Amino acid sequence: LQGEPGAQRELFRRHFDRLLASLYRVTGSRHDAEDLAQEAFFEAFRSLRNYEGRALFATWLDTVAMRVAFRRIKSQRANSARLSLVQDNEADVPADHSAESALWAREGLRKLYEILDGFSPGTRLAFVLHEIEGRSLPEVAEILQIATVSAKLRVWRARKVVEAMALRHESLARYISSQEGKI
Repeated sequence: LQGEPGAQRELFRRHFDRLLASLYRVTGSRHDAEDLAQEAFFEAFRSLRNYEGRALFATWLDTVAMRVAFRRIKSQRANSARLSLVQDNEADVPADHSAESALWAREGLRKLYEILDGFSPGTRLAFVLHEIEGRSLPEVAEILQIATVSAKLRVWRARKVVEAMALRHESLARYISSQEGKI
């Protein structure tokens, strides 16, 4: 709060990797996640005086980051496919997969983010935080600053869309089944 650069560096060091991973799962792009993480830290440091200590600092920082992500997603054109996913998500395909299963996984992941691009920003964030990151509905509600019942409804609606699309796209169905309950 006193503007000490060392303290800012320490907060950045402690929270950057976790925040980057969360934003990566929201955007589907390492490049976008890095940009958003930097923007989120800039906004958090600028508004640090607004942190009242009612929630954990990490939760408050997640809220700031999700607001930044919300604005970015909202400003992007709807339904824009993420062609960079094939390169960005190499780390998401285990090395022991065969070339064929790796191809299926990449295609399934591309399809998932294509679907996510069609969701409203709030629905997308709720779905990713709950279904992919495994956060509880009360935590999702706290981060998004909505009622728990609203978070639950957003996740339920999104899940129904993803499940319906998985019935039509084998690659998505395979990807979902390979994620061991994360989706």
